[in-house]
Amino acid sequence: MVNKHEGVFTKADEDSFEVFAVYCGLALHHAKLYDKIRRSEQKYRVALEVLAYHSVCNKDEVAKLQKMEIKDRVEELETFEFNYLRMSELEKPLYAISMFKTLFQDQFRYDRDDLIRFVLTVRKNYRRVAYHNWAHGWSVAHAMFVLLMHTSRDIFNTHEALALYVSCLCHDLDHRGKNNAYMKTMMTPLASIYTTSVMEHHHFNQTVTILQQVG
Repeated sequence: MVNKHEGVFTKADEDSFEVFAVYCGLALHHAKLYDKIRRSEQKYRVALEVLAYHSVCNKDEVAKLQKMEIKDRVEELETFEFNYLRMSELEKPLYAISMFKTLFQDQFRYDRDDLIRFVLTVRKNYRRVAYHNWAHGWSVAHAMFVLLMHTSRDIFNTHEALALYVSCLCHDLDHRGKNNAYMKTMMTPLASIYTTSVMEHHHFNQTVTILQQVG
């Protein structure tokens, strides 16, 4: 049709080519639409799975921490040698809040109750897997806390330090105990949504979801 060997292009040729072009356009449009629908279905499945497993922290948990004293500074935390394994489940969120206060209490205003709910919700959104769990998230946040405490304020400004601490605390949210290769090989819904760095994208989106929650 494109390389006509004899004669000139006629009106019939033009009409045929137009129909063919429309057909190709419709085919591409429907292919993209199908892919969009498929991705939406996978996102929906992931959302249902997350909602079924997780929830925000409950009021009783918040009330318990609200009644407890949260120190502005705990000097034993300011060293890499601090052993987080000897802490109780109640002490971990308390110390996570204390580290936040030590770093930022004089830098900007924040609501204490919102901070308590945030930390408890982060804890709630870590699954009970062997390694990438709440204790691991806390440990990484503690390492960043020590680093920031021994780093000049000229290196990281307040917003950068805040981003580093929060990202460390949340960096493995909703980890399923499997790596990216497994997710892709098993064709999980998450792998269908994120083509690269499957779990890393998911951790980030979980963090943003928690940060965007009102109250």
